[in-house]
Amino acid sequence: MLGRGVIVYMSSCFLVRIGQRNLLFIKRVVYNLLSISLLFGAFETIPNSAYNLALGNPIINVSGMGNGAFYDSGSLSKNRKIHFSGTVGNKFGLSELKESSWLIGLPYGQYNTGFGVRTFGNHLYQETVINFFGAGQLKNKLSWGCSINYYHIFIQDYGNTSTLGIGLSWRSNLSKNFTFVGLLNNINHPSLGKDQEALPQIISSGLLYRFENKIKAYLSWEQDIEYSGSIKFGCSYSPLPYLGFAIGGGSNPGITTAGFFISPSTFRIEYGIISYESIGRYSHKISISYFIPFSY
Repeated sequence: MLGRGVIVYMSSCFLVRIGQRNLLFIKRVVYNLLSISLLFGAFETIPNSAYNLALGNPIINVSGMGNGAFYDSGSLSKNRKIHFSGTVGNKFGLSELKESSWLIGLPYGQYNTGFGVRTFGNHLYQETVINFFGAGQLKNKLSWGCSINYYHIFIQDYGNTSTLGIGLSWRSNLSKNFTFVGLLNNINHPSLGKDQEALPQIISSGLLYRFENKIKAYLSWEQDIEYSGSIKFGCSYSPLPYLGFAIGGGSNPGITTAGFFISPSTFRIEYGIISYESIGRYSHKISISYFIPFSY
């Protein structure tokens, strides 16, 4: 099986591969993987920037920066400079579940293009996604984005497979302070493996509030078409242009998040932490972004 139940296979891999080295370590890994097997499957991790994670880990790009564009490709249109960003972290605080994402955004006239790569897993189990982005604006009122996503999954001693997915997102400025965001992920219903197991198809919409570049807040709804929906929310405060703090949360599963950013010169460094209430685990992420100052 190469779809939603792949986490259970991961737990057995760890049991076989590293069981003889450290029994206590095995118990910890297997317990946590089995605990999350009903919550997370293949390609269900959210490749957010650390600050967007700190805002409640929504798939819409509330912070508007860097790696938040992996799902919300329309947010690329808000960055009119060439920029590079990268994020690293360990899922649930386990070094065996490494996740990373890297993105470059390139403005071109009235449009934006981008390229990204994200990975999750280890040498036994590895997810890789290669993304191509396009985005633009219509009269400063509506921005849009699309992505073509190449998914590849590898399981040692089992095999590998791949497929293509398509994502869409859009933003509408309702007023000076409010913006509506919507997105559809994997609208072409991609599937993996001989059993043709479907990848997550996610619909999301949210309302963003922004006040003088100091205060941001949002409320969003996310719906995987095969599971119950979730509500996410968060807010951030930037007392200075180069410093900001964020908190957030969500339901189904219950999460609590927090983090901050510092932005000296053309660099931006972010830190975010997320706590999963149902399993008592947490994850950290660190992001770094660089903007070429003369590229408008």
